[in-house]
Amino acid sequence: MIKRSAVNLLQMAAVAIPTLLSLGTSAPAQTLGDLECRRVSILEFEASVPLLNELRSVANNPVGMLAIGTFGPAFVTEVSAEGTIAVELEEVRAIQIGGTAPQRACRIRARVKITYSRAAMEPDTRLHTTTTIIRRPVSATLVTELAYDMTFAGAGDNVELLETELGDLLIQTLALDAKAKNEGAVTREMHQAIAQKEALIRGRQMEADRAEFEAREAENRRVRELNRDREEQRQRQEQAARDRANQQFAEEARRRDSERREAEKSQERAHRLERLRGYLANAEARLSRLTRPNERADQERRVDEIRAQIAIEETR
Repeated sequence: MIKRSAVNLLQMAAVAIPTLLSLGTSAPAQTLGDLECRRVSILEFEASVPLLNELRSVANNPVGMLAIGTFGPAFVTEVSAEGTIAVELEEVRAIQIGGTAPQRACRIRARVKITYSRAAMEPDTRLHTTTTIIRRPVSATLVTELAYDMTFAGAGDNVELLETELGDLLIQTLALDAKAKNEGAVTREMHQAIAQKEALIRGRQMEADRAEFEAREAENRRVRELNRDREEQRQRQEQAARDRANQQFAEEARRRDSERREAEKSQERAHRLERLRGYLANAEARLSRLTRPNERADQERRVDEIRAQIAIEETR
């Protein structure tokens, strides 16, 4: 709704336009209030045209789209920004429905001719794009009758709009007309071309999804194989460590067993030597007691044999 935001444009138009009371002379106003409502409505129409073009240029962003009301999205989509909006008054009728000078409430009925550029839809047949339609500006003309209420204060060139429905009404009218004409211009062939492009886009998306899935699966397989290789390497290292520990344990056991056997052998040898030395001492003592030559000769041989055995044991 255009309220105080349109005051400056309205004042500019009031300076540039004298009265324009010649419009709609077939239905002259009956009171001074009606005449004043009619005059201000003409000024408001003149001020609304540049405001519409300004809104169309700034409404391409989400904030601007929301700022122009419920029909903002349709206005932005269906009305081309490449053209200029022009409003030509063919007839204006106004009556005062409330208030007293200098503040009046008015009801306006105006027959207007609006020229603008609608954003016509065409199939986007370019294979490299991801859009199904493109918009091209096409000149359009609308002749219609508008009815709305407004409230203003002041007189002459010093007029301030307090409340008006014209801005919203123009936006709604343009949005609905452009939408209807754009949709009505779409032929069966265009629908088929759009459907073919949608199928192509879906196919590409499915192919992209499949490629992404395969790439993800390949990466998962690579990670699994890497983890498996690492696990196998870890297990090999642990097995090698266990084998080394077992080998060291076995070598230590063999060493200890060998030392034990050597100790036992040494002990046995010492026991044998001790016994042989005892035998030798006994044999020598007996030899010293013998007096007969034959007996001494036999005993000497026995002593020599024991000494030979002791020599053998000592060299082992």
